[in-house]
Amino acid sequence: MQQRAIEDLRRLLGDKLAAAQIPAATLAGHVTPRRLAVVANGIPRRQPDRREERRGPRVGAPAQALDGFLRAAGVARIEDCEIRDTGRGQFYFAVVAQPGRDAAAVLPDIVYA
Repeated sequence: MQQRAIEDLRRLLGDKLAAAQIPAATLAGHVTPRRLAVVANGIPRRQPDRREERRGPRVGAPAQALDGFLRAAGVARIEDCEIRDTGRGQFYFAVVAQPGRDAAAVLPDIVYA
């Protein structure tokens, strides 16, 4: 019973670390009659920086659609967006750079979730 629980805990923690982009090199599970413990080795200090692209409305769309897209994407001006031809027309694309967070700030959210 406890062996199954530690395997599930180790797998769940590994999946959450990978989803947060801070995968551990090794995860070892330890079990006693009253405790479960997982030791994670080789966790990077920071998440990698990410670059996210969001497709917006077509070029020539109403101003209300553009304003909503800019608010949702977190971009200040339409000039900060790129115009790309997708084969279905020209669309605005917002490129948002998100810096990686420290692993020490991310780990409590993962462990307590």
